[in-house]
Amino acid sequence: MFTLIIEDQDGNIADEYSFEDGEFIVGRSHSSDIILPSDNVSRRHARLFTRDGRCYVEDLASSNGVFVDGSRIHRVTEVPLSGQVKVGDYYLHVEGARATDIPDPVSASTPAVAVEQSSAHGGSQFVIARLVGSSPSIRGQVFDVTRAVSLVGRGKDCAITVIDASISRIHGKLVRNQDGSITVEDLRSANGTYVNDQRVEQATFGHGDRLRFGNIEFVVELPGYGDVEHIEVSSGGRRWAVAAVALLASSLIIGGIVVGFSDESPSEVIPPEVTDSEVKPTNTSDEIADAEERELRYERAGEKLESIVKRAAKLAAQDKWQAAEALLLEGKAFLDEVAAIDTKGELTARFEASETELRTARAEYKRLLSSLAARDYVSVGRRYKEIVQQKGPFATAAADAIAPEKLRLVNSGDALCGEKVYGKCLDYYQKAKTLDPLDQNVAQKVRELRLKILSETD
Repeated sequence: MFTLIIEDQDGNIADEYSFEDGEFIVGRSHSSDIILPSDNVSRRHARLFTRDGRCYVEDLASSNGVFVDGSRIHRVTEVPLSGQVKVGDYYLHVEGARATDIPDPVSASTPAVAVEQSSAHGGSQFVIARLVGSSPSIRGQVFDVTRAVSLVGRGKDCAITVIDASISRIHGKLVRNQDGSITVEDLRSANGTYVNDQRVEQATFGHGDRLRFGNIEFVVELPGYGDVEHIEVSSGGRRWAVAAVALLASSLIIGGIVVGFSDESPSEVIPPEVTDSEVKPTNTSDEIADAEERELRYERAGEKLESIVKRAAKLAAQDKWQAAEALLLEGKAFLDEVAAIDTKGELTARFEASETELRTARAEYKRLLSSLAARDYVSVGRRYKEIVQQKGPFATAAADAIAPEKLRLVNSGDALCGEKVYGKCLDYYQKAKTLDPLDQNVAQKVRELRLKILSETD
């Protein structure tokens, strides 16, 4: 079973799908299986499908491409576990099986808490892990992780919602891997994700580790690890230890009270006093403004790089390749300038993919010109058809390049038909059709002349 979580350009969860087998068309057309209403999404943008328990995506000759984990794809590509597919302004997070589809927790390598909880949709869910709040604003609060994929943020659609200025709308996600381990991934948050005070993009964590999103920190509890004598938590830059407490694997901490899932009496845990100097301050309005400014700079940088690529493509199509090269070099220099905000390298990956695509398209166009000069009509026709179907920048230039030779062939055929030399006339028409297999007028001439020849033969 796969889960597809769709994140829109504002970082909100637009939709969520669960599927096991099948094929889905992604695009802005209402006939698509998954509709993404945006101008930068093609009508039929991509195809998402499953085979033998694996998920794949294919770009359906879209205008703006499909990116898997930041890299533009040009063929059918497998989407890795917890992979991210970018279509237009949308991010499609493809995850593995839900927690309820995971094998019996008793026999799994890292078992889930053997306590069932009612789910919002009926049935039951197993607790995979628990995040126990250690920051002053959420100390003692418990957040149960019951799904194989759980989004964390201040957005109401997240599985774990924490309202704090330092946390992004969709800040990060927790993923239970097939081997039973649990991974945290930062989702382009403004203030970062940390494991034991180390900022991470993606990392696996364990029982007793400290997990922090922005300024809000949790202590991780995983089942099956026996008693814990000390759990270190962070408050500002200082640490304090919780007094030795026998935490059963199935314990639930609520407001400083340990409530076991057994019949044993609960015991009270009194947290130490926290002074003002120990409390890590939440983000000020200036810090929030800085984060928003970084996000705005990132968006503008992406728009500028996209503009550079489009201008370079236009110059290349006009056979001004030297000027196009200069623009591409300008783009690379600009990438160095914005390296500080391109922390995940997505801007670089997109620009390099577009540059590679432009160079590949130009090389194909040059081969078309060489074949045209050699009057290799078969090669010209094949390359011209591919260039047009790919909707690249050289489609118009290729059409202009073959137009004079096609006109010469058609005119020669017309003259021979006027003299009723139909055999040679047909030969010229067929050469023109081979040169441009997309020209329906030439194809019609061939059909009509063949019928005429047949009728006169009869």
